[in-house]
Amino acid sequence: MLTFLKERGLLSETKKGAKTYYYAENPKAIEEHIDEQKQALKKLLPELLSVANLIERKLVIRYYDGVEGIKEVYKDTLKYPDRELLAWATAEVADSFDRDFFDWYYVPKRVEKKIWARVIASDTPRAWEYRGMDRNSLRTMKLTASDAYSFDAEINLTAEEKSR
Repeated sequence: MLTFLKERGLLSETKKGAKTYYYAENPKAIEEHIDEQKQALKKLLPELLSVANLIERKLVIRYYDGVEGIKEVYKDTLKYPDRELLAWATAEVADSFDRDFFDWYYVPKRVEKKIWARVIASDTPRAWEYRGMDRNSLRTMKLTASDAYSFDAEINLTAEEKSR
């Protein structure tokens, strides 16, 4: 810690004989140090932003497995507030997922972030239950025959820019 403070000009040392004495520098030095860091950041910021913009524009495909993986996918959709989410879910996925996570964590967070959802889901009793809460959940849901698909999946699409 002493080395850290010395490197930043916040602490000085003097030696008298075999003893080393430390004393604090003027507290204004902290403010000056922060100002120097701000100036350095201002110089770097345009370059950092251009790199970040390049990364954000690349298509990213990730593979998730199991219930925890599905939760991560849901959490990822929360990164786009004030946007629209398009979802398509088969009955097996919707009916077997962690209902507490969905009802008590995910949907309230999505509503808080004003993320509207348009959903195509299999026609099941659970889907009808959710459909009855569409307005409060910022969601519109269309139901399809539950045997219309021969696979188990959920697909979520989010837009980088707000739909017009």
